[in-house]
Amino acid sequence: MVTSAIPSKKVKLSEFKSKDITKRRLFILIDGKKSLSELAKLSHLEINECKSFLKEMALEGYIDADELFNEEIPQKNTPSIECSGFSDCLTKELAIRIGPIAKILVDKTDAHKKYLTVEQMNKIIMELSKEIDKENDREAFINSMYNKVISAT
Repeated sequence: MVTSAIPSKKVKLSEFKSKDITKRRLFILIDGKKSLSELAKLSHLEINECKSFLKEMALEGYIDADELFNEEIPQKNTPSIECSGFSDCLTKELAIRIGPIAKILVDKTDAHKKYLTVEQMNKIIMELSKEIDKENDREAFINSMYNKVISAT
C-alpha cells in the first residue's frame, strides 16, 4: 500500500461539489504536503477508507493522486482483456466482477456516447463501481478503467 502518496488539489473548495461531509473534511486537509497515512490519521479514517475517498476525488477530477493508482492490486484469476472503446471496456471489466448483468448496467449509462470528457468517463466509472460488492474487485475495476482512460487521453 502506498501510504506515502501525497495528493494535491486541482480545484478550490468552492468548486468541490460533494455533499459528503467526510469527503469534504478530507478534501480540506489536502495541501500537497500530507501523505495518505497523515490524511487518514487527521481525518480519523482507516487507511483503506481514506484511500478509497481519495481515489473517488481523483476520478472526479478534484485532486491529483496518481500514486494511489500506480500500486499493483492482486487480481486472482483476472485475465487481461482486450476491448475497443470506453463502453466495451466498461462492460468487459465490470462483467469480470459482477457477471453478465454488467451489459445492462453499462447500457443504462452514457458510456455509449461518442464524445465524453474524462470527467464524464470517471463519473460513470465511479457509479458503476458501486455495483461491485468486494472492495478489492471494486479497486481493481477502478484502477483498470482509470488506466485505460488515462492511456486513451
